[in-house]
Amino acid sequence: MTDDLRIQILDMHNYRRGLLAQGKVARKNGNYYPTAANMARMSYDCNLEAEALSHNRQCPNAKSGSTIVGENFFRASTSGLVSWADGVYKAVTSWWKVVRASSSGVGVTAVTFRQVHVGTEIESWSQVMPYPA
Repeated sequence: MTDDLRIQILDMHNYRRGLLAQGKVARKNGNYYPTAANMARMSYDCNLEAEALSHNRQCPNAKSGSTIVGENFFRASTSGLVSWADGVYKAVTSWWKVVRASSSGVGVTAVTFRQVHVGTEIESWSQVMPYPA
């Protein structure tokens, strides 16, 4: 993992989080999700990176199942990638496509993950560590 890739990951997520915060992310039905009241920018955590890389070295077919941290899971063949940056792009955009394609939705007046969303396609998209108030 390089600093350039870390920056790319953060920039891509924060850009999309910014769109969501501004109410500019469309739902499957064409309507837009509501604006966010308090959408913090993500920051990079090298300890989480180490955990993810450790799990990744096992060549898994699913997320780790950790009950301590939320996680997204993306698997792709490196043979089809032009660069690692291309892989990062494909992973991040695939995670964010879920929120646009989901029939589960995450709220009409507030973007909120609820118990009803557990086990749905929206669950992995929503797995971001909460920020302190």
